[in-house]
Amino acid sequence: MKKLLLSAALALALLLAPALGDSARAERRVALVVGNSAYQNVAALPNPARDAHAMEDRFKEVGFEVVNAYYDLGNLEFKRAIRKFEDESVDADIVVIYYAGHGIEIRGTNYMIPVDARLANDRDAEDEAIKLDRLTEAVEGARRLGLVILDACRDNPFSRTMKRSRQASLRAVATGLNIVEPTSQNTLIAYAAKAGTAAEDGSGEHSPFTSALLKHLFVPGLELRLAFGRVRDDVLEKTRKRQEPYVAGSLGGAFISLVPPPAQPTLAKASSSQVRSGELIDYELVEKIGRKEAWELFLKQHPTGFYSDLARQQLSKLAALETPAEPSVTRKPERPGESEVAALDVNKRPAPPEPVSEEQRAWDRIKDSSSASAFREFIKKYPNSVLANTAESRLEALEQAARERDEQAAQAAWDKIKDSGDRAAVRDFIKRHPASPLLGTAQARLDALEEQAVQAAWDKIKDSGDRAAVRDFMKRYPSSPLMATAQARLDALEEQAAQAAIQEAWNRIKSSTNPLTFRDFIKRYPSSQLAEAAQSRLEELERAAREREEQTAWNKIKDSGNPALLRDFIKRYPSSTLAGTAQSRVEAIETAAREREEKARAEAARQQAEREAKAAEAARAQQEAAARAAREKTEREEAQRKAEEERRVKAAEQAAREKAERERAETERLAKLSEMERQKAEREAAQQKAEEERRARAAEAAERQKAEREAALKRAEQERQAKLETANRAKQLDSVCKHEEDLLASLRAAGGQGWAKEDLKRLERDLGCERLRPMVTAALEKASTEPAPKPPVAAVEPPKPAVNTPEQVRAAQQQLARLGCYAGAVDGDLGPATRIAITRYQAQRGGRGGQTDIGDAFLDELKDHASRVCPLICPAGKVAEGETCVAARKPEPVTKQRAKTDDEEERTSRQKAKIEEEDRARRQKARIEEEDRARRQKAKVDEEERPRRKQEASRPERQERQERQERPERRPVERVSRPEPRVRQEAAAPRPSYGGGGGGGGGRPMIGVGF
Repeated sequence: MKKLLLSAALALALLLAPALGDSARAERRVALVVGNSAYQNVAALPNPARDAHAMEDRFKEVGFEVVNAYYDLGNLEFKRAIRKFEDESVDADIVVIYYAGHGIEIRGTNYMIPVDARLANDRDAEDEAIKLDRLTEAVEGARRLGLVILDACRDNPFSRTMKRSRQASLRAVATGLNIVEPTSQNTLIAYAAKAGTAAEDGSGEHSPFTSALLKHLFVPGLELRLAFGRVRDDVLEKTRKRQEPYVAGSLGGAFISLVPPPAQPTLAKASSSQVRSGELIDYELVEKIGRKEAWELFLKQHPTGFYSDLARQQLSKLAALETPAEPSVTRKPERPGESEVAALDVNKRPAPPEPVSEEQRAWDRIKDSSSASAFREFIKKYPNSVLANTAESRLEALEQAARERDEQAAQAAWDKIKDSGDRAAVRDFIKRHPASPLLGTAQARLDALEEQAVQAAWDKIKDSGDRAAVRDFMKRYPSSPLMATAQARLDALEEQAAQAAIQEAWNRIKSSTNPLTFRDFIKRYPSSQLAEAAQSRLEELERAAREREEQTAWNKIKDSGNPALLRDFIKRYPSSTLAGTAQSRVEAIETAAREREEKARAEAARQQAEREAKAAEAARAQQEAAARAAREKTEREEAQRKAEEERRVKAAEQAAREKAERERAETERLAKLSEMERQKAEREAAQQKAEEERRARAAEAAERQKAEREAALKRAEQERQAKLETANRAKQLDSVCKHEEDLLASLRAAGGQGWAKEDLKRLERDLGCERLRPMVTAALEKASTEPAPKPPVAAVEPPKPAVNTPEQVRAAQQQLARLGCYAGAVDGDLGPATRIAITRYQAQRGGRGGQTDIGDAFLDELKDHASRVCPLICPAGKVAEGETCVAARKPEPVTKQRAKTDDEEERTSRQKAKIEEEDRARRQKARIEEEDRARRQKAKVDEEERPRRKQEASRPERQERQERQERPERRPVERVSRPEPRVRQEAAAPRPSYGGGGGGGGGRPMIGVGF
């Protein structure tokens, strides 16, 4: 098939652009968008959700591959979203994170706040908020650019409501965010406002910062640093310099834009799927000719495709020229075999085609019209028409005239209202003329009028006492600079109203005799200064009521002879003055009853003494027999012990002789091996010396790095321990305060009793919570003035000693940790970890275990130990060294020896293998004999000890109780018995190999016996 303009294409082939190569790999761009508006514990933010939706749509429009968008995230969902995004952003060129919502800075650390955060205390931020470092780490893996955009510097309500902990009283909780520089390269952090300043949420659809981002950040081909510069200028202008964005971080010299520049409409960039190479060559040639006939011939050869559409556009442009077209001529071939090709007269100008009748009729209908929509409709309906260019010209003229009219109307409207103070008129102007150049001036004028109106409204109410007016002002102008002043004024008015209400309530009840009114007053106003007066009045009324009640009860029983009624009166009214009289009556009645009972008991005691004298005589005979048996048993045990000691000495001497024999054999074997190794050592001395020097240098560098790492870890551990100790001290102080407060309440209730006074004095001396000292002093003074009632005669059972209290458990955890038996947190919780530690301690002390109650006696026992009781257990990969666990040393790498090929080295190897095989056989035999000897020895000792244990277990209980009474100390003393042989089994570690490869029994455990 003949090709159009084939010869011309061949002639111009060398002039064409280079063929298309493989296109560069497209950049992979990913984005994470988070918008938090619906906060659950503070007021919601209207704009972050809308801002995030707009940013999500814009990221998708500009071709980001991954756009993960989340709204109103809680703490857990926020962390999961970041983790998922990290997985999806692997190997990305550009990684962007956009966050809109509340942010807060605590002591130099920035936090993004989830919607479910409470932040009742500044320490809660660690658990309930997301650190900025978590976001910067998620973008650090980007190839070209990691970008974090934070529209989170809004005025934060958490910073005003959260409490400061005592341990962090100097910790700054600031409004806005702190400027933190990223540590990784090619990473930027864009803040909505500078450090320590708040960003505005805005009154429009989007915040000022996000509006500027949507306008400038996504301009195709706009360099990123220039884009953020335009964002800064835009925000400064909109907020009248109240808010200035800031970008932290630095980039290299490479050109980086968030959206790549648009592709150039060059023919060389057409994809191979759209056009064939011949079509491209024909198009470029016809484009150089530029004649209508050439384009028509091109369309005949290529009626469809990418370049056919471009050719039709070129024909439409040429159709506007009305020069008649010249016919084409056919050039005869000049050489045999050459094909005939079409030739064009390049000096002839083409004539545009005549429009069809339908286009002409449509044009005649609108050509004299002044409607821009009619011309747009015509261009849309006939885009390839000859008259489309004329319609576009007419349309541009009409649009220009409309713009001029709008500008004139806007100028006239502005001249009319610019000097007035009508804010509604200015707002209407902005709404009606959004594209006017006067929009900035109008907005500035509106802002000034708004500020004047706000100031006038405040001047009107600032000196009044109307709280509703102040609240209405704060509701109408939430973003006004006068918000803080209004809040302070409202707080002062609220305080005045509260004090007036308290005084009015006191005036109503101060003359009342009903205790309920005073209790209700104290409950409603506990922190009021009048609460103390109400408490005093309440105590007077209650004291009078108690006295009346006591007198009535005494009148009912004073003539009664029933001691039960009198005791019940004393029990109900222990602090009453009549309790002494009742006690005297009870004592008289009980004295008479005791005299009668003593006579009966004396007779019974005489009979019992006779019976016990007979039993004592029989017991003495039995004890003498038991003493004789014990002496005989002791003599037998002493003889057995001496025989056992002699046997052990003989066994030790035999073991020493065997060890000396093994060492002599080992010395002979090493002497034989040393001669063979000497020659080898001389040949490798030089090489080994160089290797040792290199290894020494590497080891020195490794040791230096290790020392630096250990120093850093030690510093980090010290800081962590300091924080943990501070938290523990605070927790312990709170527990001590609660315990001492409960004790003070019980002592107050006891009144002026003597034991209560002594306990109050002891509490004042040993007080650990200083805020309770005034209350303790007051209670002690009050108890000293009250008369001490006589204690009842009836014996009161002493209180049982407290066990397993949080203070006792915490003290036991500290002592067990000191003894090496406990490694958990000291939190006062008797959980599984604490019980396991107690069991370990009892097992090491020879106890049976199972008893995990913690009392004062158990604590005293723990404190008596001055050193570690439980053995140090190290994790995998570490070994015990003193009282600490250190990393296990790796075996030195063995330098590979060169292969020996001569006969001498071969003989040496055989001799060495033979010696090692004999040595392994001898060691294995000795080990087996030692194991058998240990088993026999253990069985013999157990057989000898069994009768003694059985006899000790069957000893009478009375003798055991008598021995406990004769001991000088209350704490049980451990019984020291004859030491038993201990069997040490090293089953965890494989038997060391003493030779080269081969040899059986390498993995069997070694069992040894020690005395």
